[in-house]
Amino acid sequence: MLQFSDRIGPLVKIVTKMANDFSNFLILYVILTAMFSIILNMNFIYELRECESLFEAILTVVDASLGNFDFKIFDKVKDPGM
Repeated sequence: MLQFSDRIGPLVKIVTKMANDFSNFLILYVILTAMFSIILNMNFIYELRECESLFEAILTVVDASLGNFDFKIFDKVKDPGM
C-alpha cells in the first residue's frame, strides 16, 4: 500500500536506510561506551567517586560523550602515571 504512493514509497526507503545506519551506529556506540566504562572503572575505582561502580562509570562516559565533561575530576588522582 505504501509503495503505490509516489511520495510515501521513497520516504519509507529513506527511513529504512537511515534506521539501518542508526542501528550500526548504536551498536558501535554501545560497544565503545562499555569498553571505556570498564577501563575507567578498573583504573579509577578507588580514587574517583564517579567510578565507584560500573553503572556510575557508564553514566560518566555517556555524559562525557554528550559534551558534559570536566577534566578537573582527574585532579584527585594521586598516581602521577595516570
